[in-house]
Amino acid sequence: MPKSHATRASSVSIRSKRSSTARQSSSSLWKCYPKIFKNLSPFTLLIYLLASLIFIFLFYIVLDEVLIHLQKVLFTETNDLLGEMTTVPLENVMANLPFHTTAEKAIDIEKLSGEISSSEASPGSSLQQTTRRRKSIRQFLKWMQEHGADVSKISLKEFPSMGLGVAARKDLSRGDVYMRIPKKLLVSVHGITHSATLSPIFASQQLQIKDIFIVFLLFEKFVKREDSFWHPYIDILPEHYDMSPFFWSVSNLEYLKGSNIYQRTIWERNFHRQRFNSLKERVFDRFPEYFANADISFEKFAWAEWTYSSRLFFIEGQNPREHLVPLAEMVNCFEPFPIDRSTQFVETTSDGSGDVVVKANHQFKRGQQIFESYGYKSNAELLRYEGFHFGDSNPNDCIWLDLPFYQHRANDIRQKMGLQGPPQYCFSPRDILSKDLWPQQAMSYLRLLVATAEENNRDFRTVVSRANEVRVYNTLLRVVRDMINANPYTEQSLLNTSLTPQARLAIEFRLFEKKQLQKIKSSIQMKERLYSK
Repeated sequence: MPKSHATRASSVSIRSKRSSTARQSSSSLWKCYPKIFKNLSPFTLLIYLLASLIFIFLFYIVLDEVLIHLQKVLFTETNDLLGEMTTVPLENVMANLPFHTTAEKAIDIEKLSGEISSSEASPGSSLQQTTRRRKSIRQFLKWMQEHGADVSKISLKEFPSMGLGVAARKDLSRGDVYMRIPKKLLVSVHGITHSATLSPIFASQQLQIKDIFIVFLLFEKFVKREDSFWHPYIDILPEHYDMSPFFWSVSNLEYLKGSNIYQRTIWERNFHRQRFNSLKERVFDRFPEYFANADISFEKFAWAEWTYSSRLFFIEGQNPREHLVPLAEMVNCFEPFPIDRSTQFVETTSDGSGDVVVKANHQFKRGQQIFESYGYKSNAELLRYEGFHFGDSNPNDCIWLDLPFYQHRANDIRQKMGLQGPPQYCFSPRDILSKDLWPQQAMSYLRLLVATAEENNRDFRTVVSRANEVRVYNTLLRVVRDMINANPYTEQSLLNTSLTPQARLAIEFRLFEKKQLQKIKSSIQMKERLYSK
């Protein structure tokens, strides 16, 4: 017999013996079981059964916690990678990102045919919440299609660390249309003010455009609820914006103290409280028959304010230009690649229908998440309004500095700069380091601020004198040093395991801000030495 055949036969023989032995052993054990059970009382058997069930239940809980922990670790690694990225071509960046997944790997919420794939709940969310969200998204897309939206080129997916997003179902080139939204699904000032229900309110009250949208959102969400035509759209909007500093607790907000965002957030809270009181008096209290059962609070007003501010589109070819565009607003932002700004993201069709189309500002392959730019926003602005930032990867980033205001120069500053108090300007470390480009208005202001009597009538848009320029950079250096000294955080600060997500985000931003300020400080010192020679 050939060797290979002999080996195979031997192997079969061994397996047969093992199988026979196993069967005999199993049979022997099985015969023992009745004897064991005969010696136990029914009560003892019940105790054993309950103990077994408790053990299985505890094992399941521990396993579930381990899986949740692993998912959270993955999310943390995603955020770390996002913060470390540099400006590189989109294809190179996206290929290495954990949240860049193909259509087969992503959690496919809706495949436009009505089929929803199964997926596990995200960390901390219940199965019930996940099921409800899937149902809401399915109803939303069905509603969009029933009213004429063309979304055949995209799918709606849940992307790790980024939430709901839009993925390409086929390859897209720059300028390709991948959505068409009919006019009837656009939320516009004209549509709101001419609605049969709300028109009496707007006919008697001259409201700002922003307030018109806010009244609409509050009425549809908290008054009409499921009876609203817009319910499928309203239902998928975020319930809260808890990662935006405006909604943070006092203790979480304290982590931003010393940053421009802190003062700005305090100011915004006071400002919007005044706006709410005004709108309450003019609309909610004056028309109780509309809002009697809605209990419109400041918290609900803030939700509507943030929904409007974070999701508004300005559409060319429409008057007024302000619109909410269902589905288009779900395209996530990702800045670390050059955007073709000659291509409008959302624009009106040329066929006179009033529909809008959404175009790709970059090339995307099938299965990739589609990204668009949110405009020229610094990391501070992104954090304030969106609840995230891109760190070094944001080509539009700049650091907001509160410049000093000398009271004895108030008249000159008011006349020549039109300023009533201390100004704020944004300094871009990228522009300063690579192009020696400093913000023009900020430099003009500083030259006026430190000008002597002899220099007071000069053109402050350019260098006045070497001595004046030295004073400018010395003043700027004091501002930057004060901001650095007011920032107590180090990398060790992030090791605190009791930090809330908001506190962790604040510290990460402050550390990034400190690094950027150090770059600006070095450039200021170089300029000061240059003009001191």
